[in-house]
Amino acid sequence: MLVVLIACQNKKKINVDSDESSVAIHSKKQLQKSYQFTDTLTTISKSKVNNWYGYKNLSSFLKERYTNVSPNTALEFSNELFEVVQKVRDSFQIKELNTESLDARFNVLSSEVLRLKDMDDIPSIKAEEVELQTLKIMEVYSSINAKINAVYAQQSFDEDVNFDESIFEFREPLERRFVKPKIKSKRNARKIPR
Repeated sequence: MLVVLIACQNKKKINVDSDESSVAIHSKKQLQKSYQFTDTLTTISKSKVNNWYGYKNLSSFLKERYTNVSPNTALEFSNELFEVVQKVRDSFQIKELNTESLDARFNVLSSEVLRLKDMDDIPSIKAEEVELQTLKIMEVYSSINAKINAVYAQQSFDEDVNFDESIFEFREPLERRFVKPKIKSKRNARKIPR
């Protein structure tokens, strides 16, 4: 009987310790962390994407809800963030930005947001994992800004450069200059005796 009593006392001690650890984990998920965008749109880029309402909604959503956020709050807003990202893709109509590299960045952003959304369903998710995922989303968003800036910087550069092709004397089209001459086959070259 004494042995059973000791075993019960050890169980109580384990339960108290596990309750304390769950409180510590829960409090870690409540701590706010600050995130910053490494790249923001330049003045020229802002003016060019001014009518892209989906992108403007994404930018304001991230700035309002994800610059200072706790892991719990980040998970709570993940469903809304996923919907906002989908609307950005649906409202995309800017010809200059219709590139594979920008499309790839939006695919990555959509995947990372979907992963954050899925983390909300995992009860044992750690605060550090949510923080890392939130950081990834911010980095992908910054890379989208960097790409938009690069597209418009290149466009501005092309407009500033006054390139006149007439100063070069091209005698024949470029395609003809690099075409290999046809080689006669040996079969046709030798004469067949009769």
